[in-house]
Amino acid sequence: MTMYYDLYGSREMDIHELQRAVANAIEVSFTRRNNLAYDDYYKADLPDPKSIRVVRNLLSDYGEEEVMEPAFEDRPVLLFVDGFEFAAELEKALMRIPGLELLRRKARPD
Repeated sequence: MTMYYDLYGSREMDIHELQRAVANAIEVSFTRRNNLAYDDYYKADLPDPKSIRVVRNLLSDYGEEEVMEPAFEDRPVLLFVDGFEFAAELEKALMRIPGLELLRRKARPD
């Protein structure tokens, strides 16, 4: 079985707007979290190894700002969709969200 690890981004939405749009598009609930790596972010309530996270691309670390994904620094909000075998179906649902773009897909055998 192949597992997919996708990265989406938006130039138009903030972190809260994207979280709500994703929750509605794929009918999943999110919990707001905070840690040193992502600041405030949203994580979908899913069983491991599946993970969906909505994070800011620009992180502040003790007064210094760092871009998490420099290749996509023009997207202030990122959506990580990891560990799913049905990436095409998720992509179809997520691409209905205005302004959301698929930036990268990686495939790995499980």
